[in-house]
Amino acid sequence: MSIDEIIRNRPILKQHWQQYFKSMCSTEYNPAMLGVTAEQLRPLIVQLTQIDAQILSGNCLRNCYEQSYGDLDDDLSFANHLKVTH
Repeated sequence: MSIDEIIRNRPILKQHWQQYFKSMCSTEYNPAMLGVTAEQLRPLIVQLTQIDAQILSGNCLRNCYEQSYGDLDDDLSFANHLKVTH
C-alpha cells in the first residue's frame, strides 16, 4: 500500500517513468540505436511492461489480493482479512 501511496502522491515519479517506458518501448522499432538486437531487447521490454502494470500503475495492493494464493483461496478467515485490509 505504501508504494501505491508514493506513486499517487508523486506525479513527477509517474511522469518520468512514463517517459522512460515510452522511450524504451520505441526502441523496439530500432534496437540498433542501443547497439542490441530485437531478441536481446525483448526481455527488457517484457520486464518493463510488467513493472508498469504491477507496480507503477498504482494498483500494487489490488494486484496482491487479486492473485491466487492456492489453498489460501478457500480459507474464509484469510479472505475476510484481505477484505478488511482493502
